[in-house]
Amino acid sequence: MTAPTLELINLFYQKIKIDNVKILDFHKPFKYDNYKVEFLPADHVLGSSQVLVSIDGYHILYSSDFLLTPKTEIPSNIDILIIDATYGSKSNIRPPQELIYETIFNLINDTLKKNLPIYIFTHQGKIQETMDLLFNEMSIHLPFLLSNNSLKLAKIYEKFGRNIGEYFSFDSDQGAEILKSKNFIGFVDSSNILLEKQFILKNSFKIDLSGWIFKKPSIKIGKNHYSIAMSAHADFNDLMKYIEIIQPKFVITDNFRFGSAQEFCKEIEKNLHIQSIALPIKSVSK
Repeated sequence: MTAPTLELINLFYQKIKIDNVKILDFHKPFKYDNYKVEFLPADHVLGSSQVLVSIDGYHILYSSDFLLTPKTEIPSNIDILIIDATYGSKSNIRPPQELIYETIFNLINDTLKKNLPIYIFTHQGKIQETMDLLFNEMSIHLPFLLSNNSLKLAKIYEKFGRNIGEYFSFDSDQGAEILKSKNFIGFVDSSNILLEKQFILKNSFKIDLSGWIFKKPSIKIGKNHYSIAMSAHADFNDLMKYIEIIQPKFVITDNFRFGSAQEFCKEIEKNLHIQSIALPIKSVSK
């Protein structure tokens, strides 16, 4: 695994014995018997990588989760591609990323004029990536308020060179003063139901970030409440484009997790004329 991945895992789970871990940097191959394992950058969360396995001139690539951006390196001469299929249905197509970013930027700036605090609900990892986006790409330099767990992750991001703005814990003295000012963006881990209930607040603006909104960049849920079509995963079009650029000889769609692996196979064969199969094969109950 990458060094950031090890730190993130150790933050929330039982400590992994370092003797059982091989830390790999990008483009620094590791040889195991006759196999060569190499990590390639993937734009997802800190530490994410594509995994390239080579043996006797034969190349197998596992995509992992990714966004199709210049940060995701696209290799060539791939024999087998194993690819994420979370958004493998042709109905899973989002608006252009630029339009989604413009939507969230405008919502935040319009809300600041109303002197309302802003709360963004999403998952760990995506919290820190959104902080990076707002601070560096959109030049929104408000203080960010985080739970203690989110703050720990943010510190790991900073340790590995990511500048994600000025942030404070909700529970700190500084955080308490910032809360009074109403001039901040608070991030809430949407996977923590108990924590989320604490932040269903009156007189605030709420933004949910969801990968399951398609066709429109946003949906209005209620007064001062929007859901934005923002994901850390490539949608159907970008998954197809990624495969088209790589031109593998054979594709395996990941049928282990939730997604549309079997439908994705059919679309790959129909549109790209590349043989494909969904694995593992799941039994069908009669």
